[in-house]
Amino acid sequence: MKFGRSWLPAHVLAWLYAALLVVPLYYLLVSAFKTNDQIFGSPFALPTSLSAHNFTEAFSSADLGSAVVNSVLVTALALALTLALAIPAAFAIARTEGRLGAFVERVFSLGFLVPTFAALFPTFLLAAATGLFHTRAFMVLFLPATAMPLSVVIL
Repeated sequence: MKFGRSWLPAHVLAWLYAALLVVPLYYLLVSAFKTNDQIFGSPFALPTSLSAHNFTEAFSSADLGSAVVNSVLVTALALALTLALAIPAAFAIARTEGRLGAFVERVFSLGFLVPTFAALFPTFLLAAATGLFHTRAFMVLFLPATAMPLSVVIL
């Protein structure tokens, strides 16, 4: 196996990028099992004991149980709606021959050109006007609307 000149810099950059991703994850996992004093005293050291006290405290004091249930519910419904709309659209585009199919595929691809933040303000104004703001229904409807171009192109 022969390596070119760019082999070493590419590997060094890849390892630096991997470290950039792994170090915060390590810090998160190590800190989850420590007390506040241990975190501030030795932030990167391994915990002295594995205790789930921080997890039970977070779930009870911050009411994380209902937040997890809410996230799972919204994600499942939004995913089901996204797939229910994207699968037939992708199938129809794939089976349509000629210029019409190519045109419709380009229209869905143009959805990538619209920045998400450009659509946020009008979307939130519409949600406020319809009374859907701060509801699960808004999240379930908003997530598939933003995911539709990518979902159709991938499928």
